[in-house]
Amino acid sequence: MFFGALMAFSPLLAGIARLALADSFAALCMTTTVWLFFGVLRDSASLPGRVLFMAALAFTVLSKEHSVLLVVPFLAALLYERFALGIPHPPGRFALCFAIPGILCAAAFVAAAGSPARFLETTRIILESPKTNPYAIAYGSGPWFRSILDHMLFSPWPTLLAIAWFGVTCVRISTGEADRLSAYLAWVAAGMVLLFSFFTKNARYTVVLELPIRMFAVMFLAALAARWRPALAWGAVALAIAVFCWLDWRTFALFWERNRIYDPVTFYLVMVLHLIPRHLVGP
Repeated sequence: MFFGALMAFSPLLAGIARLALADSFAALCMTTTVWLFFGVLRDSASLPGRVLFMAALAFTVLSKEHSVLLVVPFLAALLYERFALGIPHPPGRFALCFAIPGILCAAAFVAAAGSPARFLETTRIILESPKTNPYAIAYGSGPWFRSILDHMLFSPWPTLLAIAWFGVTCVRISTGEADRLSAYLAWVAAGMVLLFSFFTKNARYTVVLELPIRMFAVMFLAALAARWRPALAWGAVALAIAVFCWLDWRTFALFWERNRIYDPVTFYLVMVLHLIPRHLVGP
């Protein structure tokens, strides 16, 4: 319930839902795929679960091509559970989970392009165009941690708590004490931050990070509250979540309603928050 409340009040998710772009729909597809793969990890013997994941992965990649990057943290989480935790995941079963969507997507992209050569040329143009695009160069460049900064500008407290829980999870992973959900979402978050650091930096592209951020924030609060009496603990967590939702609602109104930003790049976020002087921005 607390996780759902934080997701519902996310300024980034609410904001991109107002845009005439595919990012909101892509966020739904990517988030669904992330949850479905965790279900496959928990019960790889379930054929319906595997079929649902394969269908979701193929549909997600066809909806937004950069979502293919999700496969990297999925594989990292799988290898971690297989070799670090000793969970006997069947390699052939998981190979099919990735191979079948890959073949379907490759066939669809080649058919849309007209030929394998055109598909490869189109892919090359898409990957190289940000290097020559003035807007991407001016507003989409920056260090690897820029995506973290963007999410912090949108929702500082949930993001800070998520970073804290990510650190706790990394320590527990090193000692083999991390719970499966925290470890899995840590691989997803780290993988997305790392992989998207090589591309144009934009909060719209890393919107899937809202899932681990919101979940980690709730986990951190729950871990703190576990030391108190149950009635007091859940009351304190509920109050904190309510405050976070209220702050997120104010941020949404500030960015998307009063200042009417369209592309949520870092430049416009820091300008609206007066972190840079407005008179230096220009017309």
